[in-house]
Amino acid sequence: MIKEMSCPDCEKIVVVSEIRKETNVVIKGKNISFLVPMYKCSVCGSEFQTMEQLEESLKLGKQSAEYAENELTPEKIISIREKYNASQKAFAMILGMGELTINKYEQGEKPSSSNRMLLLLSQDPGCFYKMYEINKYKIGDVQKEKIEHSAGLSRFINS
Repeated sequence: MIKEMSCPDCEKIVVVSEIRKETNVVIKGKNISFLVPMYKCSVCGSEFQTMEQLEESLKLGKQSAEYAENELTPEKIISIREKYNASQKAFAMILGMGELTINKYEQGEKPSSSNRMLLLLSQDPGCFYKMYEINKYKIGDVQKEKIEHSAGLSRFINS
């Protein structure tokens, strides 16, 4: 988008073009990268932001940080499953997925939107326990025993 406005460096009314520039910030120890809106002066080449663009940048940064916080890496998926002492097969059946699907996710494939949500919900022991109660008839006794004695579910099973 091209328009005229005052450049803070030239201090003149000039033609500016709207650009998107990659910005990297560290939030909670994670490197977050996102595109921020800016204007570029056609006279001096200065890049600057208006207050509206700055507010949008802050919002984009927050959204990017939230997304990074909920990113499901293979290590995170394995850690969720191991918290409940569940095999890939049992974990998949409890969540209503196929065993191969969990295996693919643990090898690096990105989960579908609905499976991503199930995996995120399964981090919460209360949610996982509800899924377990609904689907426990699908898994064997050995897995039931392991899951019911896991640290992740101990407060729900023993109450």
